[in-house]
Amino acid sequence: MPSSLFTQHALPLSFQFSQASLQDFVDCPLRFSLRYVRQVAWPAIESEPVERAEQRMLLGQAFHQMVQQHLMGVPEARIAALIREPALEQWWRNYITYRPAELPGSAEATRSPELALSAPLAGQRLIAKYDLLVVQ
Repeated sequence: MPSSLFTQHALPLSFQFSQASLQDFVDCPLRFSLRYVRQVAWPAIESEPVERAEQRMLLGQAFHQMVQQHLMGVPEARIAALIREPALEQWWRNYITYRPAELPGSAEATRSPELALSAPLAGQRLIAKYDLLVVQ
């Protein structure tokens, strides 16, 4: 990345590298600099493929929340009764049908769905989000 992108600005002290920010850095260093270093709002492109991608992202977030609720003990029928989107309904059926089998000893294990962990790395913070962490 050309050093000129960082010469007048530095990352905020509270900045944490995430999958999205690292992907921005790889895809387009200028976009990374604008978003994260200079903190300039990055306008969304007005086009149908982008709108569809944003809708799928929102559905994906809703799906992750549904799975998180299920892993925390909410009955699957209660969650399914609230689904109003056909794509979410299909994803939910697939999850229920093909979800991972119980791990040996998982009754005694600590389950942490949608867990975010961060750690220092090369003078910066790195954050990672896990769908499910099971500790025995």
